[in-house]
Parts: sequence; structure tokens; C-alpha cells
Amino acid sequence: MNDSEKQLGEMIKKARKEHQWTANQLAEQLGVSTHYVRNLECGKCSPSLKVFCKAMRLLGLSADDYVYPERAESLTSAEM
Repeated sequence: MNDSEKQLGEMIKKARKEHQWTANQLAEQLGVSTHYVRNLECGKCSPSLKVFCKAMRLLGLSADDYVYPERAESLTSAEM
């Protein structure tokens, strides 16, 4: 597990919970297994580009927030 996988997993899990979806519901939406979603959320694996893009779209996330986390943090701080 590396930091980027862990960061992505945390983003996905947080957004999933904000949508009030279970891991099983997200898995169905993504066309993957619940086990795979749990592994993503724990940072045990990286998604394919196809799954990454679909997850970002479904969860209303921006790939920029993942690629440039410092920008997302500074925007959040500035909004407060």
C-alpha cells in the first residue's frame, strides 16, 4: 500500500458515505465486486483507469482533488 492508494481510498470512502451508499451499492454502480471496493477504500489496490473515472463521476469527485490534494485543502481552508 502506498500513500496515493490510501489517499484515493479515503476519498472514495468519504464520498460514498456522503452519498449514503453501502460498499455493495457502489460496487453495483461501478460493475465490480464489493470486495474490490473495500480493497480500494483500504488502499490495498489501485483501480483501473476505467473504474477510476467512473468512480469520480458517480461520486461527484474531481480527479484534480486526487492529483493535487494540496489545492483541494487550500480551497477548503479558504472557504471556511
